[in-house]
Amino acid sequence: MNNRRHNIPHPALLYFILLLLVILASWIGTVYQLRVMGQNSHLSLRSLLDTMGIRWMIRHFPMSIAQAPVGNALLLFSGLGLLNGSGLSNAIGRSVHRSGLSYKERMGLRLSYVVITICLILFFMGLFSGQRVLLGITGSLLTGPVSDGAIFLLFTPVALASAVFGYTSDRFRNGDDFIDAMVSLIPRYASFFIALLIASQILAVFEYSGLNDLLNLSSIVWCRIEFILWWLPLPLLYLRQKGRSSHF
Repeated sequence: MNNRRHNIPHPALLYFILLLLVILASWIGTVYQLRVMGQNSHLSLRSLLDTMGIRWMIRHFPMSIAQAPVGNALLLFSGLGLLNGSGLSNAIGRSVHRSGLSYKERMGLRLSYVVITICLILFFMGLFSGQRVLLGITGSLLTGPVSDGAIFLLFTPVALASAVFGYTSDRFRNGDDFIDAMVSLIPRYASFFIALLIASQILAVFEYSGLNDLLNLSSIVWCRIEFILWWLPLPLLYLRQKGRSSHF
């Protein structure tokens, strides 16, 4: 089992191969003049290997990363780093298994639970009371700040609780310790951002070539494809990390 995990190909390499296949498919589509019926006319596929396609790739490759959820990824890694670096996740696990906690750890854990409780109260107040600031203009939960800022809403209580526990338990002694914990996981998963870059280019190339129109992909299906391409590398990289640690 460990060998299988260790031999998982890097997602960035898999995405690079997929990018080449999409580019090749766009070229084959133009060679055979594949067309799709649009609202008012026939839409032809555009090749990424002709003059216009090459120019487009050179111009848009650096900009495609702007479409990726880089900010959410940074918040996710920062929150997990704080949980681990502050010792909060370890303390929660030890409390569940009734392992020994020091006085400062017990106090920090109680204060952390208070912080999380306050954040939950504020969250539900934002949903159901006053101006309902966490709901969308139409009153929908799916199209409001909760859906768009879900990672931020999760990061905030985690960061506050980790800070409280870290300083109470003396794991954090100054601001540098807090920042070091935030970035502690990023070096281990830095290649995730390379996978994001290539995934964004795959999506951009797919749209430019017209393959999404040829396959008649709805906006809902397209959003799901984007989500899968952007976040699938994360569990794969985690399995690779587990495989390496088990291997050694």
